[in-house]
Amino acid sequence: MKEVCTHQNFKGEIAVNRLTREEGGEVRSFMADLRISCADCGRPFQFIGVPFGLLSDKPTMSADMQELRIPIHPDGEILNPLFAEFVVRAN
Repeated sequence: MKEVCTHQNFKGEIAVNRLTREEGGEVRSFMADLRISCADCGRPFQFIGVPFGLLSDKPTMSADMQELRIPIHPDGEILNPLFAEFVVRAN
């Protein structure tokens, strides 16, 4: 019988992205994308309590719930985010 993993160790991945309107264009905002998995069994963790989508002013998550998308900006700098935003809502 296979032993059940108790998820004692974790692996985190973070990607910081520069968001522009077009390839090579002016940076309008930054986004930190976070993923967490169990370092022992590899099972991905899911984020809860965050809407699905992509917003420039609030955290959101991917459709599979495995990526948290966090808007960020350099300290003291206010950027002008001009990119397509969306939120998925269930009725």
